[in-house]
Amino acid sequence: MKKIYFLAIAFIAFSLSGNAQLIDENFDALNLVDDISTQSSDFTNWSGPSGTTEDAFVTDAQGNGGNSLLISNNTTSDVLLLLGNNIGGLYTLQFDYYVTDGATGFYGILETDDTSSPTFTTTVYTNAGGSGTDEIRDGSNAVIGTFILPKDVWVTMTHVMNLDTNTLQILMNGAEIYNGSYGSAGGFLGSVDLWSVDASCENYFDNILFVNGTLGVDEFAVDEFSVYPNPVQDILNIKSSTVIETVVVYDILGKVVLQAQPNKISPSLDVSTLSSGAYLVKISNGTSAKTLKIIK
Repeated sequence: MKKIYFLAIAFIAFSLSGNAQLIDENFDALNLVDDISTQSSDFTNWSGPSGTTEDAFVTDAQGNGGNSLLISNNTTSDVLLLLGNNIGGLYTLQFDYYVTDGATGFYGILETDDTSSPTFTTTVYTNAGGSGTDEIRDGSNAVIGTFILPKDVWVTMTHVMNLDTNTLQILMNGAEIYNGSYGSAGGFLGSVDLWSVDASCENYFDNILFVNGTLGVDEFAVDEFSVYPNPVQDILNIKSSTVIETVVVYDILGKVVLQAQPNKISPSLDVSTLSSGAYLVKISNGTSAKTLKIIK
């Protein structure tokens, strides 16, 4: 039986203002099929420039509004997202993530970008070894948490790393799925390994943001919209000043239970088919998104 670490419904209510935005990449300006390491200085191959067979490719097959980066089932794609070899401090890494149903996915946080002696702090391994279990592992490869990643749908993964206290918080669509140790050594943050871990691997990355400090998961202005009533019975109303493009409702395990593309200002959503309970609603206007909790 899977043990689900759903510790709390948590939202990071901080703004980007005052924080150093170190990486902001949505791949839309890059060439399709071409190697990512030759197009972006934020990426390199695991073996460096000589590892040409390790490169990953830009694709529009599953772009979350455009292009994305594909880590495919070739068992050779192995690229590093370079975060700058940081020592101490507070950092946030966020990206949109898509894993095909039945496939595996993998990414791992590394203390440095020196792969001659790599030290993983934390890895996220979806459908680990084909087991169907989505795992969070520490640097020794021990499982420190499990969760359920919705397949065939984009989710937003947020990682808040405090190198001074050696702690890590991971949120999926605004819901906390891990809160604990960042790594056995701690204090260092260098890169993220995006690796085709086996022949069943097929995962995509998009809208990568990396900042020094905290990144607002809720990027709408406070007065830009409101939802009512909450608790709700049949109809959830979204009052907005901009066009709402997508609304996705998740249960507390991260499964998509309802989605809509209203493409209008102040839309309404019929939630009458949902069972009683708590849900997360992700609302997007195409350029920013907000996730909030509702009660049915």
